[in-house]
Amino acid sequence: MSQSYATESSQQHVARNEASRERNRELRQSLSYSDRNEQRGNSRLRMQINRLNQLVKLDRVAFQYNSEIEYSLHPIVVVESMSKVCTNCKALKFKNEAPGMYCLRAPLEPLFSLVAGTTTESKYFLNNIRNYNICFLMT
Repeated sequence: MSQSYATESSQQHVARNEASRERNRELRQSLSYSDRNEQRGNSRLRMQINRLNQLVKLDRVAFQYNSEIEYSLHPIVVVESMSKVCTNCKALKFKNEAPGMYCLRAPLEPLFSLVAGTTTESKYFLNNIRNYNICFLMT
């Protein structure tokens, strides 16, 4: 079978197709009634998913989200879990997420000391952070 289909002669093409038809015929005959029904059901489901995927246009879809559509089944959509743990800040991240997207590989000491509420500076920060964030609410 090292010969490509493009270079085979018409007789070889006919012989290959006939052998394939015979193999498929034997396979179908060897399947039980329930196996054939299961195969048909799987085929039907696969075709439904393919039709839905062809109908879904992913361009700007985030602005027109439809909860009826199972976007995760689309062949070009990859939905993964956040399974990797950052060695610096222990945050969960995606498998192929670029390093430094969230902690810049630096210790989080300045932020931690502000959120801890142990110093007067951190207590002042915690009391006023909400007011500060509200200023940016409508920007």
